[in-house]
Amino acid sequence: MPRKLQPERRREILAAARELFATRGYQDTNVADVAARLRMGHGTVYRYFKNKRDIFAQIIDEIVGTVTRIAVAEVPARAATLADYRGQIERIGARLYRIFADDPHAMKLVFEVAHSVDQEMRDRLDAAFEGLARFTAAYLGNGRDRGFLRADLDLDVTARALNAVVIEGIRRCAMAADLEAEAARWVAIIVQLQFEGLAAPQPAPAAAKRNRDSETPVAPRPRTRAR
Repeated sequence: MPRKLQPERRREILAAARELFATRGYQDTNVADVAARLRMGHGTVYRYFKNKRDIFAQIIDEIVGTVTRIAVAEVPARAATLADYRGQIERIGARLYRIFADDPHAMKLVFEVAHSVDQEMRDRLDAAFEGLARFTAAYLGNGRDRGFLRADLDLDVTARALNAVVIEGIRRCAMAADLEAEAARWVAIIVQLQFEGLAAPQPAPAAAKRNRDSETPVAPRPRTRAR
């Protein structure tokens, strides 16, 4: 009778492999390394996973699954006021950065190591990013439909642009000495970009006209008659 698989043992294998893949890379890590790290036989690892690629694929699926759960936890249409909508964006941003704070290897595994595996793995990541773009576009669409954002907003391109900013923020947070402070800075700027933009506040047209009208006119110089 085959021995029953233990969920805790599976988690131990994934944790050890995650660290090895992040520090050594995919090509320089094998099942024997994972087994040696845990002081177990190769056969034990193969009872839980088919091979090295299967281990890595499940690690990536766990990270992508966590990101997806954060995205779908906030239903776009529930934000009926501007305050609700802004709070929704702030919560999503903070939770996303929290993933990579709690798992320092996740950034490198997703954005570096995974691309060295094979084309199918790259396609898997591309599909995940496409899904994230659709989620972001749905949030932007709710903001546009409720009048919080511009009516002529290109949802697809704007969603991808915002996601690119988030990814760069994650990369910077991974290198920061104070991750919490760095994450707060990036969440704040993402919210600012979405709601205030980059342009300096301009006076209202009526106020600008009053300012012009209040300026003291300069009297013209008298002409000097030629002699």
